[in-house]
Amino acid sequence: MSCTLLNSLFESLTQLDQVERQINQLSVSEIARSLPDMPPNRQGLILLLLEEAKAIAVFRQLQVRDQAKLMQEMDVPEVIWLLTALRPVECRQIFANLPAAMREEFVTAMMSEFCHATSTLRYIIAYSL
Repeated sequence: MSCTLLNSLFESLTQLDQVERQINQLSVSEIARSLPDMPPNRQGLILLLLEEAKAIAVFRQLQVRDQAKLMQEMDVPEVIWLLTALRPVECRQIFANLPAAMREEFVTAMMSEFCHATSTLRYIIAYSL
């Protein structure tokens, strides 16, 4: 399958839920083969439209350089979601292929998320005792 099918789905369907349903019917290997040939903005959208397990499976089948390119097109919260679903060794490989400024941005955002979650947890524990 070429990226033509995925591109045609975007052009022929106007409702995002229809696109989501159609994309999720494709196999992981079909999507992974076609994704790198698509425009970067559509790659991230396709990954987000996939069911979580399928999105992770597709991402894992991509070459590390394609994974890094895709992550550069995604927003930080989306990347954090993706990184938390991957194994540490996979994250290290991807991080090694990202520009330094982007690595810093992700680390800063993840630290902020961690601090917020910790603060919320402390609040819940303090007021539930």
